[in-house]
Amino acid sequence: MPEKAEFDKPSSGNAVGSRLSLAAKLYSIFALFAVLTAAITLLSDYNTRRNSRKPSRLRAAPHSMSSVSIRWSMPS
Repeated sequence: MPEKAEFDKPSSGNAVGSRLSLAAKLYSIFALFAVLTAAITLLSDYNTRRNSRKPSRLRAAPHSMSSVSIRWSMPS
């Protein structure tokens, strides 16, 4: 008597991927895009806030340099 083929048991490690429907796979891809977009937005906001503080520090540099006098002397 021939044995029954067991199609319910996956033979490879890709069992979860084969069980998900196409809609579930697409939703997971869209969710990944949403997470990546949010991460890029947060990183951009952080860099913008960090760089907005730099001009105030850079504006102070020429003012502090105005008190320094440089004397040029020719070598003899």
